[in-house]
Amino acid sequence: MKKILPVNYPIATSWPWHAGLLSILGAYPAADSWVHSNYIQLIGSIVEEQNILVMDFMPGVVDYLLCPWIKPQFISREYIARHYDNIKDFFIEAIDSDAYIFAVINQQYAVKEIIGVDPERMPHEILIYGYDLEHNKFNIADFNFRKKYSFEEVDIENICKGYCDIGIDEDFIAHRREGVVLLTFNKDTRYFFDSILVKKHIGSYLSGSGTDYITRMMVTDNTYVYNNDLGRMGINTYELLYDHLYSLCNSNDGFDWRIPHVIYDHKNLMSERIIFMTENKLLDNSDYAEDIYKIKELSYKLRNLYLKMMISGKAYLVNEIVDGYKDLCKKEEQFLGRVYNAIKI
Repeated sequence: MKKILPVNYPIATSWPWHAGLLSILGAYPAADSWVHSNYIQLIGSIVEEQNILVMDFMPGVVDYLLCPWIKPQFISREYIARHYDNIKDFFIEAIDSDAYIFAVINQQYAVKEIIGVDPERMPHEILIYGYDLEHNKFNIADFNFRKKYSFEEVDIENICKGYCDIGIDEDFIAHRREGVVLLTFNKDTRYFFDSILVKKHIGSYLSGSGTDYITRMMVTDNTYVYNNDLGRMGINTYELLYDHLYSLCNSNDGFDWRIPHVIYDHKNLMSERIIFMTENKLLDNSDYAEDIYKIKELSYKLRNLYLKMMISGKAYLVNEIVDGYKDLCKKEEQFLGRVYNAIKI
């Protein structure tokens, strides 16, 4: 009648693919070594048709395919429709087999139930991690419900209706692969913190290249990044950010709260990584944790300043925000240079 798979509030919530995976991994401390060995490289690209800036960190959209702690299964909508009369039965069977569910649904019905507002059609990824048949609820997670990532209970019918509202041609799950992704925690795996990989990624981040074979292995859609002058990686991503912010001076279009939040998540992940490395004596007990905390706090203040500018609809804070990010970039470059030289391998 009821089963809820373990989740924990994720360390990063700027994109649903990261938040979903990290919600799962956060419930299993053994997975910390993999999390702290990754999520170092920043990527950014200008989408010309919409004149917007997109930012993310690596591994990207399909990080669950690369994570050794996860056994992923892609199942097409066509296959599910052929073998199940009701998507509810498929979801419950998946959860009974200890699989978390990641899929695109129309979240309109769930949002209306949770906050009482009837929004327009809202296709988006969602994590389903439990059910309660007695109360007719699915346990779900996303950040569209309360303007921040949250764990919710929603009527089963509203989730099933939302799933059925999405056609194959508009299902953008995992770079347009289409279908449902089942994510099962792989309790039998082993992964030790990879100092060599971390040092390599930090070096690529500082050089702004991001073109080594390790990073390219993680890019599944090369139209998304590093397209001539429209893309940047690593520390050079800030160049795109400055241009984007200045462009807001001429137009109120283009505000996107995810941009400063990606940067904050990136610093938060680095802060947790430094603490992990210090506690495990992979760095000496210097002032690394204190320094990265200050960098994280600056990114948090800049995020809030960006949101203030976004809410006002006017770009009068652009110069202050650009100067702040230039300061952040300089501090981060100096800090990571010290860390790079200090990592014990």
